[in-house]
Amino acid sequence: AIQQSDLFAKCGGKGGPSKLVSLLEISDSAIHTIYNVLFGVREILECQNFNPIYTSLVYDAVCISGVNGLSWIFFTSLSMAVFSMIMVTLRVAIYEY
Repeated sequence: AIQQSDLFAKCGGKGGPSKLVSLLEISDSAIHTIYNVLFGVREILECQNFNPIYTSLVYDAVCISGVNGLSWIFFTSLSMAVFSMIMVTLRVAIYEY
């Protein structure tokens, strides 16, 4: 067991235990503050907060922008095919005569 005199000697003389108690109270307060901050960060990073954002971004990208992009690719390819056939047809007509 630790004697009170040993505790005074180890903790810095007179008023040593009260200094230790105040240091431990400050440490306890700091640890609780850090815990509360980390708990708040955990609540912010939960799935229910990010799922609506992710779902709307993916839905917009795939269902709206993706379909628009595919339609542009289709009509551009169709236009290239039609105008290539016209060009080949007119080229043959020019060199035949």
